[in-house]
Amino acid sequence: MSTLSREYEFSRISSGSYGIDVSFKHRSKREVIKMTGLISLIVFALVTTVVYGVHYSQNDGPTFRYFESVESGNEHDKYKKISNSTIWTYECKSEQCERRPTNTDETRVSLEQCNMLCSSPSLWPKPRSVTVSNKSVSSFLKNQIKLKTNSPYLIKDDLKKAFRIFINSIPEENIFRTQDEVDVADIYINLTVTTEENKPKLDTDESYTLSVIKSDTNITVNISSTTYFGARHGLETLSQLIWLDSVSQKLLIYHDISIRDKPMFPHRGLMVDTARNFFPMKQLLKVVDGMAANKLNVFHLHLTDSVSFPIVLPNNPWLAKYGAYSPEKVYTPEEIKSLVEYARIRGIRVILEIDVPSHINEGWNHANKVDDKIVICGEGDVNGGHLNPDNPRSFKLLESIYSDLIQLGTDNETFHVGGDEVDLNCYRNTNSATHFPGPYEFWADLNNKILKLLLKLLIINHQKILLYGQMI
Repeated sequence: MSTLSREYEFSRISSGSYGIDVSFKHRSKREVIKMTGLISLIVFALVTTVVYGVHYSQNDGPTFRYFESVESGNEHDKYKKISNSTIWTYECKSEQCERRPTNTDETRVSLEQCNMLCSSPSLWPKPRSVTVSNKSVSSFLKNQIKLKTNSPYLIKDDLKKAFRIFINSIPEENIFRTQDEVDVADIYINLTVTTEENKPKLDTDESYTLSVIKSDTNITVNISSTTYFGARHGLETLSQLIWLDSVSQKLLIYHDISIRDKPMFPHRGLMVDTARNFFPMKQLLKVVDGMAANKLNVFHLHLTDSVSFPIVLPNNPWLAKYGAYSPEKVYTPEEIKSLVEYARIRGIRVILEIDVPSHINEGWNHANKVDDKIVICGEGDVNGGHLNPDNPRSFKLLESIYSDLIQLGTDNETFHVGGDEVDLNCYRNTNSATHFPGPYEFWADLNNKILKLLLKLLIINHQKILLYGQMI
């Protein structure tokens, strides 16, 4: 008998399920002992399960009661009551908050309030300068916040949009309150911006000053900046001085504080690879929200690679048609334009990158069926294909793609041309490369050709060019 027949074989039975062949015929003594032990364990487990289930079903055992309570929500409510009945407060000791039981006649202090008042307010990113004249907080209602702007006309709508984003970031109270139940009558936010700059750039002045002062029953917030983007950052910082207190269940604002701030680095970016891993647009918008909360200002989208081409270009939609993972996993021109504007209002510029001259395969390779060899070295190469420098239509196609990116709203100060992992061995035998003494000279000439394409398209000739510059 073969070795295979000595294993525990699975065979179909009439019910369509699977059974175990437990025949002892032709089995060794050791195998019989193993199988006997296995069968005993299975029988024991089945009997125990049946007896356990019958016993607790007859006696309404705790297992069944537990699942019934979870389904009805009673279990969650029970633990919620236990949590509320255990009363704690926090007090500041050596600039740290410590928890202790609350005395009978003592007003509780939440961990959030203790953290804000114990030392310097917890703000992120940490501002350059924070001055606190009096560590204090006051309760208020969300509808008491009023906006006044003093700025050039061009950015007034932008300031209103930033204000709405700020308002939406404030938590909602769980219960209805009247003005008599809070400490503040009104909160006046004054936004002062001196220039009409409304597109973020590498040298944009993002500095701002912020003061929150309470006088009698009103609070005045003054935010001043040179640009809209500094004012937006000021509102972002202000949102961190507001929280829904877990003890009082009221909105609280930290006041009697002055802040001066500006970024330490002009380029604070995040890159997302949407080619290897497609992200739905809703997720990209959430990424932008997170970047804005952290005052990052550059969103770099590595849109394409050898494995997919998910962006629908206005003049070259066929690249996405043949290069995307599926018809649903694409970014339309309207979605990209909306993303660029969504990011701009949050102080972020978007860099749209189409990786060339390497890492081109899906989508691009369809051009080979129409034209003779736009993509070369695309078979069996982990880095995908390479743009064929011997074919003039390669550069015509690239020029059209760059024109599409500019139309979609890629950052108007910098332009990313890719350049990741260019395999110079791929180009070694091309006619274009044979005119140069070495591969690096050829690589420099190829980059110059790409830059000349951009110079024809770009409105701003001093636009900065970005590339990986990685050769293998």
